[in-house]
Amino acid sequence: MNGQVGNSPRALQSLEKCYVRFINNTERDVEVLWIDYTGRRVQYRTMKKGEFLDVNTFKTHPFIAKDVRTRDMMHICGVFSYYPKTSREIFSERFPGKPFPENYEVRVRASITIPIYSLRFACLLAIREYIRHESDVENLGLPVLLKDDLLKVISKRRREDS
Repeated sequence: MNGQVGNSPRALQSLEKCYVRFINNTERDVEVLWIDYTGRRVQYRTMKKGEFLDVNTFKTHPFIAKDVRTRDMMHICGVFSYYPKTSREIFSERFPGKPFPENYEVRVRASITIPIYSLRFACLLAIREYIRHESDVENLGLPVLLKDDLLKVISKRRREDS
């Protein structure tokens, strides 16, 4: 069971241990954060390109990764909110029907990557980097739909940073 309050993940009590190796497979500096029991983001470490971080955690403890410069969310194993898997789960996925070996514990690889965005959304993110104030969007001469979407992207970043 994954902890969720509305759309916000949070950690739940668990006795199922997970051993994770986060690997930064991006060209960016990435911040790895744990979401605590109240939904607060707790920084673990900033990772440079190619670095890894070993974490001993629990199955119901979510993690996220963010680009240090842009504050954009990165993917961990293809998702924005990553919940670790146990060694038993990984073994069962890779070797269906085989008995789980006694005392078998492995560190699960969790690859951090850049999400694939639509060209439209990627352009909105790029434009956002040049906007100092929301009022500047009015001066761009964009169609109403694009202007509204750009304001949403700017607003979302502000909410995530607060």
